[in-house]
Amino acid sequence: MRRILLALTMLATPLTVNATDNIYFYMISDNKTYTFMNFTPQVAPMMQDIAIMTLDRPFSSDLIHKDFYQLSITYGIVWNNFKAVQYDYKPLSDDRFRNVIWLTADKKAIIKVSIYDNAGRLIFDAICMNSPIPIKETPDALVRALSRNDFIYKGFALAHAEFGPNDTYKMLFSDGLNRFSVFKTLATKAEENREMIIYGNYVYNKIVGDYIYTAVGTIPYEIMEEVIEKLDELAQEGLIPASGGV
Repeated sequence: MRRILLALTMLATPLTVNATDNIYFYMISDNKTYTFMNFTPQVAPMMQDIAIMTLDRPFSSDLIHKDFYQLSITYGIVWNNFKAVQYDYKPLSDDRFRNVIWLTADKKAIIKVSIYDNAGRLIFDAICMNSPIPIKETPDALVRALSRNDFIYKGFALAHAEFGPNDTYKMLFSDGLNRFSVFKTLATKAEENREMIIYGNYVYNKIVGDYIYTAVGTIPYEIMEEVIEKLDELAQEGLIPASGGV
């Protein structure tokens, strides 16, 4: 579980949110239980970080590849005195999730984000009642990777990587919209392959040799497995830096 929580934290960007900001969120907190609550100081810090990861985020429609999503834009939405524009990104195949994003009319801040899995199930939803969150600039490294089609999987580029001892690492991938992280750690005898949903994110564990790979994010389990197999192949070919590399 600790590895999964670390992977979830890698997806999130900590943000100081005031109780008066009145952010509500709704998520699947395990495979079948839903959580709905107001964002207050009483909410656990981990859940706070996960709840706002889709609001306090980079977003640029220009970087989202048209080969992977169909975009519908709706203007004239009014919510709690905000004028909003809705961007509805529907995946063209079943290898990533649908995202519905409400921006302010000037397209400078995010009001609401909803994520649906491939069964059409709402797995995560967050909305700002008082103060929309300004959109962050997409990191230059991710902009370059997305622009040159440098993909680990269709449209998903490396956004961040950290390497540890014994050929372990953690990596974050993004297609400009959906994100997932992969942790590679040494396995123990108690480890086993498993699938689950935690805090609105799909989680997939797979043992490969002496290592266990943990993928966490908003893509299906079968794509997580495909990426893990690709990363393992790259490691065996020496194309992923070994211990402590960059």
